[in-house]
Amino acid sequence: MTAAAMQAALLAETEALLSSYSEADTCLVSVNAMAPLLGAGQAVLWMRRTGGPKIASISGLAKIERHTDFTHWFETLARSFQKSDGDVIAPVPDTFNDTYLQSERAIYLLEHALHIRLVTADDELMGGLFIARDQAYSVEELQALLRFSRSIARMLSHWRARKRLRLVRWLPSRGSVILAALVVGLGVVLTTPVRQSAIASLEVTARDALPITATQDGVIERVLVRPNQEVRAGTPLVRYDGAVVRSKLFVAQQNVRVAEADLERTTGKAFVDDTARTELRSLGARVAEKTAETRYLQELARRLEIRATSEGLAIFTDAEEWAGRSVQSGERIMMLADPSKAWLTLYVPVEEAIPLTDAPEVDFNLDIDPLRTFQARVVESAYEAVIMPDGRAAYLMHAVLDTNEPLPRIGLKGVARIYGEPNMLGYLLIRKPLRALRRMLGW
Repeated sequence: MTAAAMQAALLAETEALLSSYSEADTCLVSVNAMAPLLGAGQAVLWMRRTGGPKIASISGLAKIERHTDFTHWFETLARSFQKSDGDVIAPVPDTFNDTYLQSERAIYLLEHALHIRLVTADDELMGGLFIARDQAYSVEELQALLRFSRSIARMLSHWRARKRLRLVRWLPSRGSVILAALVVGLGVVLTTPVRQSAIASLEVTARDALPITATQDGVIERVLVRPNQEVRAGTPLVRYDGAVVRSKLFVAQQNVRVAEADLERTTGKAFVDDTARTELRSLGARVAEKTAETRYLQELARRLEIRATSEGLAIFTDAEEWAGRSVQSGERIMMLADPSKAWLTLYVPVEEAIPLTDAPEVDFNLDIDPLRTFQARVVESAYEAVIMPDGRAAYLMHAVLDTNEPLPRIGLKGVARIYGEPNMLGYLLIRKPLRALRRMLGW
């Protein structure tokens, strides 16, 4: 090719290069310009990418098959040139240390092959261009190739700058960044795992307390102890009104004496009177009957006073409430509790119920010391709800202290917080409003 023809071809291909409308189009024009410019039978352009060099364009092909051995071999070859800082135009060696490159070199490259480095104005490597043909290259051809490669590099730098400019324009404003940061922060906060908790009313109650019940039907004359009074075994606790029982006992004792007198009188007649002899058996039975009735009334009189069977605290509400009150046998009057055996009775309202672990933790404060927090652990939980004193339905639970601190006094009240399984903060915030909405809409 004459110098004039080469100059004309160079101008024509440079004009086509400047008319490209994208980076991909620039790469395609570049490889296809090698045939009219140099008579090259083969041209492959690669670009430097994250993860390694990638083939961008191949002469004569509009689309690149990424998974072919041809593409893989040239990307391996480009990786070896990417690591070196040689001349802009360098020959591709005939031999390689890499067995894979050496074995396929004769298949994929013609005899005379060159590599052109494509660099920016700051000497930053962007990629490279492989050119191959059967004849050697003249000095004029290499100079024309050098000038054309610089035009390729300038166009690729131009498209890279355009891409960065579009990225800068795409970046949001300061207000948008702040808003996005707030949205992301709010999302992080709302998805933060937080332990669920429920508020419950609390009372310190006796554990394994002994019930004191009415021993017979009758009327309570007086409760002999005060609420929360310490008692010993044998201490009188309750006294019945015994007027009726004593009067019946007096009458029964008189009836026994009358029956015994009749029996003695008839026994004296039985020696001479056959009729008196036949009455002896019935009179003996009458004496036994009256005697049994007397013993029963004596037992009732003995039970007119209920005594403590062990030491403890007498737990009940008010002694005056029981004075003159009619009770039935087995009715509970009070509880006898051991002060060293106490636990916490928790009432969790049904609307506060949450999923619980096997042994839920409890933090509670007593009304007499609201600034001090105690720790406890639930040991028993009722399956069904019960009715609280205020009329609401609640689940009954029992808890014991986690520490070895002195037990609170039986009868104290307070507020407890029961912890359950963790869940997202956002769910915990909308749980109650959502439940109220579902009840309102019947959903």
